[in-house]
Amino acid sequence: MIVLKVDGKEIALTEDQAFAYNEPGLRGVLVTLYEAEKGAVKASSTRVSDALGEPPSTVRDRLRRLALHGLVVRKPDKTYELTDAGRRLADAILKEEKTLKAKEGEEK
Repeated sequence: MIVLKVDGKEIALTEDQAFAYNEPGLRGVLVTLYEAEKGAVKASSTRVSDALGEPPSTVRDRLRRLALHGLVVRKPDKTYELTDAGRRLADAILKEEKTLKAKEGEEK
């Protein structure tokens, strides 16, 4: 088990899940799915690919990897949804990015 600390909160992930935290491409997919869910939008691989401006094959590969590690699930209608662990990780990524942007703004 790996514990990430973001904004004073601890997020417990398996080692298999934590790898996504350090890979920018996977982070992007997680955040895109998270934002789609917040907007009540069904996220197909094509929609994620369009949102990221990346080739569909690349996004499908990333979605498969995330699914193998229990961070997303593919639904019968061929859309993707975050698992609880995926949602926690995407939330942590967004909070971290917000904190970094705030710090950059203070340095200017």
